[in-house]
Amino acid sequence: MLQFEGNTGNNTTGASVGGFELADDHYLAAANTVVQDSRFSSYKTRNVFVAAVDKSISDVKVNYLTNYAEGEETTTTPQLVKISGTRFMVLWTRGD
Repeated sequence: MLQFEGNTGNNTTGASVGGFELADDHYLAAANTVVQDSRFSSYKTRNVFVAAVDKSISDVKVNYLTNYAEGEETTTTPQLVKISGTRFMVLWTRGD
């Protein structure tokens, strides 16, 4: 769903996943991550996203719900709540 920086075996990703759900046509995951570039291990700010994997063709679409600049804010691990087969709620907190 998301490409992580770092070497194989490096457990530091700067990301966390808080929810998996099944929608009518997609598999969904709610997560957060720092910017995934060569300096990822020095970043502290995480942004929330929902990744959707199409059940029929395995195509992945990542939709960011926050867009905080590094050092501006950060988010906790988001949770995903299923309301119906097509409606979901994503919950998280920001900062402290």
